[in-house]
Amino acid sequence: MPEAILTSSHGVNPSTASTLKSFISAGSKVPLKYSKFCFMDTDSDGVRRPVFNVLRDYKEELLSYLMIVKFNKEERTIYTFNPKRLAYDVYGSTDLYSFILFVNNMASVKEFDLKTGSCKLMHRELFANLLAQIYSAEKKNLDLYNNRKK
Repeated sequence: MPEAILTSSHGVNPSTASTLKSFISAGSKVPLKYSKFCFMDTDSDGVRRPVFNVLRDYKEELLSYLMIVKFNKEERTIYTFNPKRLAYDVYGSTDLYSFILFVNNMASVKEFDLKTGSCKLMHRELFANLLAQIYSAEKKNLDLYNNRKK
């Protein structure tokens, strides 16, 4: 994977942005949704369901870019058991809460208790850059699989 660019349009240095407020104040929304990275199947009732998300293949690389972000008391109250709101506030999309759970080794919002007062997140501009690179590399395979019955 090419080297990711660590820049921010708002001048926040990712290596020093350790509070939630500094993460939220930097950068723009992450344009891609988690579901764009899924191999999807259609059930007999016509409902499309994810089979596999290719981000799992990149977990080691993604984990290397994470930072521990600290939450103050008010933020812990707001975000405990609410990774969707955190995903919206940090990345501009509730859809990316699955990524937050994934990189923090959690399977359910019930595990997102913030008892430690922190969690792992990625700076949003870096995250957008990495997602774009992964999507570009995987798009052909995703399209082939997801459009095979059309």
